Amino acid sequence: MMRVDPLRADRLTRLARSIWNHLRAERPGWGPWPASIFDALYIGMIIGSWIEMEAESLILELSKEELAFIEDCCCQAGISFEQYLIRTLIYRVEHQS
Repeated sequence: MMRVDPLRADRLTRLARSIWNHLRAERPGWGPWPASIFDALYIGMIIGSWIEMEAESLILELSKEELAFIEDCCCQAGISFEQYLIRTLIYRVEHQS
């Protein structure tokens, strides 16, 4: 069993927040990701949970037309709403000028 280092967890959580804020502000690039694959995985899990939480509140803000459009996209691609948000985020970051 792996021991939890509270200082490392706090540092990575703060870094995840910095990356998430970077992505939400639609700044170019992916933000300050760490070089360590283990740290990047930890941050990815944190951001993934934030995407899930944001998806729940975002659905409530969508118009019927927007919701129908996204549902249609999800059905055609066979993906969840959260996966749709992740794909949209990836597309936006990778196609910024």
